[in-house]
Amino acid sequence: MSAETASVYMEIGNDAKRLHTQLDQCVEKLDSAKKRMQQDMENIWEDLANAQTLEDIENVQSCIAMVMNYRMATRDLQDFEELNTALDNFVSDINVLKEAVNDRNLLQKEIASLRNKYSNAELDFDVNAVLEDVISSAENAIDTKDHVWRTQYLTLGNQTREEIHIWKDNTRILPAFLKQETIEAVEKMKVEADQIVSKAMIEDVVFYFKKLNPEERTRCLALLMSNNEEC
Repeated sequence: MSAETASVYMEIGNDAKRLHTQLDQCVEKLDSAKKRMQQDMENIWEDLANAQTLEDIENVQSCIAMVMNYRMATRDLQDFEELNTALDNFVSDINVLKEAVNDRNLLQKEIASLRNKYSNAELDFDVNAVLEDVISSAENAIDTKDHVWRTQYLTLGNQTREEIHIWKDNTRILPAFLKQETIEAVEKMKVEADQIVSKAMIEDVVFYFKKLNPEERTRCLALLMSNNEEC
């Protein structure tokens, strides 16, 4: 065998080794990708089973969106599509609570409706835990609104007539998020406000009455008596 022929065989052998190495690397990468995909899929079901909050569910949805880009078995793809649809519907339902935090009666109605709807739901996570977490957040949000409103408006300030008239204007229409106890406190304060204004008006009358001379007082009393009889 000539040196040239030997060199050719050697080059072919080296090419074969390189090709074999490349094939091994490709197989290793594919195997690694398959294991990663399998692990990601398993993590979704595990994370879903441990979900306790809406944020947990939304994180699971993000992971589903990622794995659905993988080339997986048709059955697995269908499972994730069905799961994602179920989670979308659930999230859409409970997001109604976030939109109801400006109306206490509406919020309680939506809470009752959701508790009834999902009381026997068969999903792959603790529906009750997630639902109650969202309910708690919504209730805290509306209670915070009530607290802020009470802090700002449940006071007559220095009890001057000007401040009381401003307070009456501000409380003429009450927000729908107020608690019943806050509404009752406002009604009680309205009585107090009316008494303060009434007392101030009487004091005004007395003040100016004292400035009248005897004849003016007589005429004033007669006028007051006449008006009183008409009332």
